Amino acid sequence: MGRRLTGVLIAVSTLLSIALAVAVNVATGGSLPGPLAGGEWLAWPLVALLAVGTAAVAVWQLSLLTGSEAQPALSPDPPTPALRPAELPGYVGAFTGRAHVFAELEAAAPEQPRTGPGEPVILTISGQAGVGKTSLGLRLAHHLSARYPDGQLWVEMRGASANPADPDEALRRLLLVLGVSAESVPEDVDARRALYRSVLADRRVLVFLDDAGSAEQVRPLTPGARGCLLLVTSRRELFMNATVACRLDVLDEDAAVQLLALTSGPDRVANEPEAARTLVNRCGRLPLAVRIAGYRLQARPSWTVAYLADRLADERRRLDELHLGDRDVRGSFALSYADSDEVARRLFRRLALLGHAEFGPRAAAALLGAEGSHEDASATLERLADTNLVEVLAPGHYRLHDLLRVFANEQLEAEEPAQERRDAAHRMLARYVDLTRTAVAELTSPDQSAEDRRKALAWLERQRAALVAAVQRGADLGQPEPARALAAALSPYLARSGYPVDLTTVSEIAVDLARRDGDLGGQAAALSFLGEAGRMRSAYDEAFAHFEESRALFEGMNDLEAAAVMQMRIGDAYREIGRYEEAERNYQEALAVATEHGATSTQVSIQMGLGVIRLMQGRLEEGAAVVEEALRLLDTDPDAAAMQDSRAWGLVNLGAIRVKQRRFAAADALHAEALTGFRQLGNRYGEAYALRNLGISALEQGRPVDAEQRYTEALRLFTEIGNLRGQGEVRRSIDALRASSPRS
Repeated sequence: MGRRLTGVLIAVSTLLSIALAVAVNVATGGSLPGPLAGGEWLAWPLVALLAVGTAAVAVWQLSLLTGSEAQPALSPDPPTPALRPAELPGYVGAFTGRAHVFAELEAAAPEQPRTGPGEPVILTISGQAGVGKTSLGLRLAHHLSARYPDGQLWVEMRGASANPADPDEALRRLLLVLGVSAESVPEDVDARRALYRSVLADRRVLVFLDDAGSAEQVRPLTPGARGCLLLVTSRRELFMNATVACRLDVLDEDAAVQLLALTSGPDRVANEPEAARTLVNRCGRLPLAVRIAGYRLQARPSWTVAYLADRLADERRRLDELHLGDRDVRGSFALSYADSDEVARRLFRRLALLGHAEFGPRAAAALLGAEGSHEDASATLERLADTNLVEVLAPGHYRLHDLLRVFANEQLEAEEPAQERRDAAHRMLARYVDLTRTAVAELTSPDQSAEDRRKALAWLERQRAALVAAVQRGADLGQPEPARALAAALSPYLARSGYPVDLTTVSEIAVDLARRDGDLGGQAAALSFLGEAGRMRSAYDEAFAHFEESRALFEGMNDLEAAAVMQMRIGDAYREIGRYEEAERNYQEALAVATEHGATSTQVSIQMGLGVIRLMQGRLEEGAAVVEEALRLLDTDPDAAAMQDSRAWGLVNLGAIRVKQRRFAAADALHAEALTGFRQLGNRYGEAYALRNLGISALEQGRPVDAEQRYTEALRLFTEIGNLRGQGEVRRSIDALRASSPRS
């Protein structure tokens, strides 16, 4: 309209100028054509009139031009004052287990936001696919909407998809929603971003960006006013200056069961509580998976909870079962997987070879092979952590969520040939064998410093579950040689540290693999550890059978020294069940062979066992002499430094005798020295017995509080390592102590 009016005024001004020129010409002596000659006397009045009109038109035109120049060329029409967008989708009704996180996020949003320049409140929610980020965000946004009455905006960023949202195109839509006319939205992206901030400057608006791919995608949509709130969800860690940044984990078991009840119906869960727990754990306690399971039960009234749990038992079908309409666990994972780079995808799928175990850069480097050094593997693991495809347990320690492991295994079988899978598994197991041998050697070598031993023990303790799982995975993946080698490297540590359950698992696999290969020596060695595991579990029938079979195999191979060790183990088992005559007979037969072959460590162990028998028979002086002779023999052996574990056991045995002799100072000193030695060697089995004996000594000295403290420490260790015999002995001691010393 303004441009058309300006054009008309220009035309009128031109005509007036021409008429004025003619009038001036006539007034100053010019003439008009014949018919008009009689009107020449009007020339001067016309000059005056035309001059005023021309001037008026010129002033009008100038005012229009000046006013136009004073306005920005891209100024928007004023937004419609009454337009208050409310774009938030409805939130899912079933919601539980996030009260603490919800409260933390809510507290960051002021009750009455003040408008004007300043930093907005920025809340980010990250986590793996299906963990419930959007559900939490929507519930929070609806809860906070009254605090932001000028509008709530919603943008699906599609950050993990192949077609992520363009933030500047999203800006165009938001400006239109906020009342800016289409022709006033700038084409220049910087001007568009500036206009967005200007429009929000004096408003209180909540902006929800769902499934953002990066901080770069978020920044253009960030308000520039303190009265606004920006809420962002992402599968990636965004690393932006958030007011509160929270990372969601899977639900705990109770919350997962509650979510199952909310989605399937409370009566069904109440009627099958154990099946419900099994079901949610097979869903990995992932909210998306639990919701799907609940809705499937709701849609199938004839199904029991146990029936669906059984359907999920087969990992090969599990992700097929966790699909319902547009809800799909596999599809959700696939977006994050596709969003990763090629090397990260390769490592992710090969991590399935590790099974349930945690892992670190060393195992990852082995899985990548020539493609990855330790540093490269560490960087790749961190990229996977940024996309929440792996979970960070501690610096350098990672884990795959159960359902992600199932998904990774699907991708491995679909994308990599069988030979490449076997090669990766072999490299992984070989690396574990090397690391385990090194750690065990550092733990037992007399040349290592206390700090080196501490580090070796810490590594073995941290990796124990992973190493046991790797033995099983090696057997499952058709890698018998490295699986057996890993079992052989790991078993001495498990036996000495007192982990009977893990030792049983590893030894059974090793025995089976050795039998398949026809390796008699391998069978005999694995059976010896299997017998030791049975003895620690108080499964003495099993222990006797395994020790006897191992002894027979060693004798058949003419390895008489090893056979003598097995006979000594049989004596140990008889001694522990109180059959002292059979124990001593086996000890004496084994001692003769060990002495003949100069096997000092075996002689020492046998004499210590004989000393315990003398203790149990009440022959204290004789028992002390036997143990003291064993310790002297140990100290004179050239390899004495390598037999510190045997020395510590000798100190425990002698200390027990001194308690019976009521030589308490000597007993406590012996047990304290043994305790230090066991702790340095990582022998928690021995540590527990030393603590138990210190408790006995304290009780005999009339210090029941100290006694109970020591008993409790010992019970904790026996429980952690799964030693049932030790647990039973200490529990009986605690019960007797409490019964004899009632407390008010």
